[in-house]
Amino acid sequence: MAAKRSNSIVIVSLALGLCFLAGLGWLTRDRSLTGVNDFIQLYAGATLLGDPGLYSPEVNAKFQLATIGVHLESVYYSRLPLYAFFLKPLSWLPYQAAYAVFQCLSLLALAAFLKMRARTVPELLLFASLSIPLLANLVAGQDLTFVLLFAACSLALAARGKDFEAGLILTMCLIKPHLFVLVPVAMIAHRRWRFVLGGVVGSAVWLTGSTIAAGTGWLSSYMSLLGNPVLHPEPQHMPNIHGLVHTAGGSAALEVVICLAAVLAYCWFAFRSPDFELAFGIALAGSLLLSFHSYTQDCAVLLLTFAIAAVPGRPKALRGITALVVAPPIYLLLFAGSPLSVAVPVALLVLLGVAAITQPGKTAATG
Repeated sequence: MAAKRSNSIVIVSLALGLCFLAGLGWLTRDRSLTGVNDFIQLYAGATLLGDPGLYSPEVNAKFQLATIGVHLESVYYSRLPLYAFFLKPLSWLPYQAAYAVFQCLSLLALAAFLKMRARTVPELLLFASLSIPLLANLVAGQDLTFVLLFAACSLALAARGKDFEAGLILTMCLIKPHLFVLVPVAMIAHRRWRFVLGGVVGSAVWLTGSTIAAGTGWLSSYMSLLGNPVLHPEPQHMPNIHGLVHTAGGSAALEVVICLAAVLAYCWFAFRSPDFELAFGIALAGSLLLSFHSYTQDCAVLLLTFAIAAVPGRPKALRGITALVVAPPIYLLLFAGSPLSVAVPVALLVLLGVAAITQPGKTAATG
């Protein structure tokens, strides 16, 4: 009887959560249904691959006008050329058809991720149904669901002792490399050298493949685009240290100091923790904080942090704070802009602080 009641509560909660997200999604239906969103940059990358203007804002703008009839400022192809090669089949379809295929694949990736991780943390289904970052990902035509799936697959392989393969799979997350900058620290801290080797080999494949796909001059054009301020608008809506310092009216020097403190806090945790998977999960939160460019949809990666921290036997304090950073209220504050938007980076800094002062116990590996 108790089990049936619990299942009923979960089903009702999921239904309410999905209704909540559907209501929010309805407000932005023009973007999500028509594809006038970030997907245009991925479609542009797939189409322009091999063109010298792959990373040119002007060329991307003209492509947008020709394809969807509008120019979306700051939405330019900003991924590695090899990713554009993987997306190439979408460019063979009309834009709307390509967008529909991409969104279907995105939902399948999300379903696969939830199936993998909800076995050990059933609450993940509820938090996913309430996830504003996941909604933002779908509305914006972004690809965070693929990142979640690749990262979860990597951890599943690592749990089975296949570290080299895990490292290779993890490099698929180079479609969003700024969300994983601290993960190598976790590998080194736990002496997962085959994991590191797999990552190095996979990264070499990405760089080589990108050079073959786009020619030898792609890197300088790519770095020039990344350094263009037009690519990083509205920092007051960023869930990272850059957004926090900007909103607080601080200086670049203060931003560097806080970033260094965050790195030190994470390193203190990672080298003391006996739990590699937990170190991996906290690295995702730390990487999001350190990223110069991130927005609401990028916070979807924190669902994996929660799925890891909420496994029975891991510190309750981390379970609580990770639940906070994936719950809806904090993202409504992020949408509100300055000064309420600081709630997300502050909560993530608290998460790092809690991890640094919490002595995690050994737990069984999960996949």
